[in-house]
Amino acid sequence: MGDNVDSLWTCGCGGLNAGWRTICGACEEKEIMENKTPRKDLLKILNTIKEDFTMLQDGSWSLQYSDGTEIEASLDNVDKAIEIVNKDLYGK
Repeated sequence: MGDNVDSLWTCGCGGLNAGWRTICGACEEKEIMENKTPRKDLLKILNTIKEDFTMLQDGSWSLQYSDGTEIEASLDNVDKAIEIVNKDLYGK
């Protein structure tokens, strides 16, 4: 058997890894899963904003009868989406 199978190393998380790996498999998977959360949050926000615009388009949500809180909620969603993207792209 080659060196890749024979050599092992243990990550600080306790995961046992093959010698050829430079990053712990368990830690890498955890990082991948953690990074999916902002994408799921962003997708949820974008779907909500799409619903808002669809209701405006079909007339089921009339701004004439709105007390303004719906608009504020939509603007808050846009701000949250921008924050997620900024954090992902720029670490802000």
